[in-house]
Amino acid sequence: DGGDTWVRMSATNPRPMYFSLIRVDPNDDKFVWLAGVSLLRSKDGGKTFGSEQGGRLHADIHAIWIDPRDSRHMLVGCDGGIQWSYDRGQTWDHVNIIPLAQFYHVAHDMRIPYHVAGGLQDNGSWIGPSSLPGGRGPSNGDWASIGGGDGFYCAIDWSDPNTVYSESQNGAVRRVNLATGASKSITPMPPPGEPRYRWDWCTPFMLSPHNSRRILLGGNRLFISNDRGDTWRRTEDLSTSPKLSELTIMGIKRGTGYPFPDIGSDYGQIVTLTESPLRQGTIYVGTDDGNLQISRDDGKTWKNVAKNVPGLPAGTYVSRVHASPHALGRVYAAFDGHRTDDYKPYIYVSEDFGETWTYIANGIPPGSTVNVVRDHPHCENLLFAGTDRGLYVSFDRGHHWTQFGKPLPALRVDEVLIHPRDNDLIVATHARGIYVLDDISILVAEASPKKEGIGLLPPRPAVQYRGGFGMSSLTGNRQFLTRGAPTGAQIRYWLPREPTLEDRPVLTIETRRGVVLTTRRLALASVGYNVTTWDMRRDPPLRRTATPPRASTSGSASGPPSQRTSRRTRSAQPSAPGSIQSATGSRVPPGEYVVRLRWGDEEEVQRLTVLPDPRLRLKKGDYQRLYTISWRLSTLAADLRAAEERLAGLRQALAAALDTPQMKAAPSQIDERVRSLLAEVRQIE
Repeated sequence: DGGDTWVRMSATNPRPMYFSLIRVDPNDDKFVWLAGVSLLRSKDGGKTFGSEQGGRLHADIHAIWIDPRDSRHMLVGCDGGIQWSYDRGQTWDHVNIIPLAQFYHVAHDMRIPYHVAGGLQDNGSWIGPSSLPGGRGPSNGDWASIGGGDGFYCAIDWSDPNTVYSESQNGAVRRVNLATGASKSITPMPPPGEPRYRWDWCTPFMLSPHNSRRILLGGNRLFISNDRGDTWRRTEDLSTSPKLSELTIMGIKRGTGYPFPDIGSDYGQIVTLTESPLRQGTIYVGTDDGNLQISRDDGKTWKNVAKNVPGLPAGTYVSRVHASPHALGRVYAAFDGHRTDDYKPYIYVSEDFGETWTYIANGIPPGSTVNVVRDHPHCENLLFAGTDRGLYVSFDRGHHWTQFGKPLPALRVDEVLIHPRDNDLIVATHARGIYVLDDISILVAEASPKKEGIGLLPPRPAVQYRGGFGMSSLTGNRQFLTRGAPTGAQIRYWLPREPTLEDRPVLTIETRRGVVLTTRRLALASVGYNVTTWDMRRDPPLRRTATPPRASTSGSASGPPSQRTSRRTRSAQPSAPGSIQSATGSRVPPGEYVVRLRWGDEEEVQRLTVLPDPRLRLKKGDYQRLYTISWRLSTLAADLRAAEERLAGLRQALAAALDTPQMKAAPSQIDERVRSLLAEVRQIE
């Protein structure tokens, strides 16, 4: 009767503050589905329920859809993503073709290509490549599990990529060896007789930027290990030590109907921490009950600076604290007040170890509570902020902010990292997995002081892969595939005005001593930022040279002076009649090269590092020998093709001469001689 009267059907009520979801079959109201840790179904209108999930349905059901045209067709959203059934829940398929992943955090290593690791809501912790050789992106099978439970923080030893750390809820941290699969729990335990330590649902930990064996772990105390977690030193209690049983939550106190025993997490502990990359032992921690503390003596003494933050309500959750790599006293802090119905974005910066703070979140709209703030490790003006409504960037240290657009949706961003070698922006989203924006040198340029004229951005190191991998042997369309990192050396540059057809910029790649390896006129260049790709090959030879010019990293040219190339001249001139250019040039050996951009009277120069394929076990001299052999083969091929052209021309000329009136009137000996020459040419061909 539309809610006028009610009949209680069942006391089945699995975690109502977490699930609270009932769905009635649109074709049979006796079938009622109830979300919980398991999927429950009633066949009698809700009087009795049983677990009918069948198959391999992931736990924790949060969304249910039943096809109104066919009740056998169902979709379920759970902590494992989306699963569908075509037999009313007896069996389930996991939807693997779209990226659905709730990452809390992300870490990276220094391999080539680098790997990323992160923890998922009730779906464990995982590690996988950011890209694969040959430009292919990772697929489902490229990921490996490194931990169970609810996954949160991960870390990868930057001196040993086989040593990784993962954790599940409430401080369960493990050290894992990827090579052997061995793992060890390293969670600190209190001495006998002392109260247990309190851990946040998402317990923060980090590897020190000064020593990869040094770990900082946050509970109600800060724990520091110098031996990869085998032993720990603890600090004093750094929270306000609240009593959870005395807190009022949603206006209700314990004992008046709120299911306090099912909260699932402690309260009053560290939820974010950071150590200054400029000085070991300068440590900041933030807690969920609003403490923001600093130690400048490796945790021996602490100072609470939360009251120094202007305009911040007392007790506001400290969502992130980040020590800047650009100034010793500079630290950023973000706060999240949504737990007390405060959705204002809070970002602050201090230049004096937290003594004074400046609000810098102007431009981020209300409702975008901030989860992370981080500055670029090589550009102090470039800041990133991850919020509940997307990712923001500032080019002026927080005075103004701009939201990232497509292809990154406006979703919750929990972590932002910048890879220190590759200059990639790595973003962990709590919905759509991990995003990587390749080479953000253009963003760095936008945040750096501008100059007049052309600009050539510092290129990131380029890896000279010697072949990639094809697709996996699995067929079918139910796989998630993405593109990988761009192949070749990506060279980005800036033009202040539109070039004309007659006046195009010229790009050259040279050795350090000026031997030009390639020259190209940038026909597609336009005003603003541009990108071009070098395949890390020398321009093909036009003619045979007695000795191949060296492309070694020392840049020393070899061969007679007439065969050396000035850095002001092209290494390969446009093909002239009778000159033949081979299809591809020789791969240059790994090393340092010079990128030169010229436009009119302007010139910009940058260094480029070419890295070897990490899968190969070659010495430096081996690469030079490979280049030398390749160059000789290329020149030989060019000579052979030139000879073919000359022979073809001679054959056509001889054949044409036989049909001329002069030849028909000539003595027979001449005709015979021409025919003999023509036969010899055809035999050689």
